[in-house]
Amino acid sequence: MLFLVNLEAAVERRERMSRQLAAANLEARRVGVDLQRRTQSELRDELARRFPRLQFDLRRLSGAELGRWASHLTAWLHLLDSSEPAATVIEDDVLLSEAFRKAMKALNASSPLDVVCLGASSRRISGRRQQPLGELSVHTATGSMLNARAYTVRRDYVERFFARHSGSVDIPVNHFLSGRARWARPSVGVLRPSVIWEDRRFSRQAGIGPSTQRWDRSPLLQWTLGRLLAGRAGGLHCDTVYRLL
Repeated sequence: MLFLVNLEAAVERRERMSRQLAAANLEARRVGVDLQRRTQSELRDELARRFPRLQFDLRRLSGAELGRWASHLTAWLHLLDSSEPAATVIEDDVLLSEAFRKAMKALNASSPLDVVCLGASSRRISGRRQQPLGELSVHTATGSMLNARAYTVRRDYVERFFARHSGSVDIPVNHFLSGRARWARPSVGVLRPSVIWEDRRFSRQAGIGPSTQRWDRSPLLQWTLGRLLAGRAGGLHCDTVYRLL
């Protein structure tokens, strides 16, 4: 079971991913909830309608971050509506390796941990605690990962997540899935070697809307970061510091 997180307006990203999926002989169900231009009242009503048992912190999360959460959670609900034991979720700014299809099917059939990232820039993974997966292996994370653009999630974890409705959703979904959750924390692993990579053409584009009072989401700062990541400094950052964290 494969889901692609992609907004309706992101046509170029969708076409790029469609070509990759077709080349791998794969089909993905698209999920995408765009909440970037909603008022606080509209955000609260929409999230309550979609996920009545969850509490979202609208002071700490922007509309784009809430939309990303809603997109991933929508995929999880589709998993619960099926009889599949797990599902793979990918975002629309990744490149798929030739081994992606085989790894995805193996993990969907028998994922050893709650969440297995199919690629991560962090090196905080265990060299000892690992489980073989054909020619690949799943390493237990020893700290938080920096990204979770593609992952496999187990059905039993999703069931536990939605059963735990007392916690507040107050961090981005990629932080939650990468080991920073304070409730319903999943066991996290990383697939090695990676079967996905960042598509720098899109990953350098700032996509977090400034619909929050957090200083790090101010329009000026987001614009400055976007300009830096689009230039030579962005390439140097990706090739050096980002890979070492």
